[in-house]
Amino acid sequence: MFNFDNCITLISKNFSKLFTIEIEKRLKAGNISWLQFLMLYNILHQPGITQRQLSHKMSTTEPSIGRQLSDMEHAGLIDRTESPDDRRVRNLQLSPQGQELYQKALPIVEEFISGFKAEISNEEFEVVVRTLNKMSDIIVNLNR
Repeated sequence: MFNFDNCITLISKNFSKLFTIEIEKRLKAGNISWLQFLMLYNILHQPGITQRQLSHKMSTTEPSIGRQLSDMEHAGLIDRTESPDDRRVRNLQLSPQGQELYQKALPIVEEFISGFKAEISNEEFEVVVRTLNKMSDIIVNLNR
């Protein structure tokens, strides 16, 4: 039966909102947004990732990611190169300036995350992650 007080979508949405507000405050000094940090992280850890792959990984639309990538390219944070397999596809890499910005922001992110994770056990954290992933998988499979 539905219970507003333990509605997982509202709880996770509230957590996400609070998390984003707090991390954005901290990253503001480094001239980077949380979204930009996540994009730089993914590009750094998957050199050559495409815009489509990045949008899928970040659970957002390709046009939305495309606008962010254009802004980041104009700021000199990323480079787009033609795919050797398909001239219509552009592969993404961090520029030296993007790598520098990422390295500057990483300690801010790690300090914030370790601060709130200090209040919960590793086991509690892992249970939440596993449960949310399992619930996401269930919903995805409902439509198959």
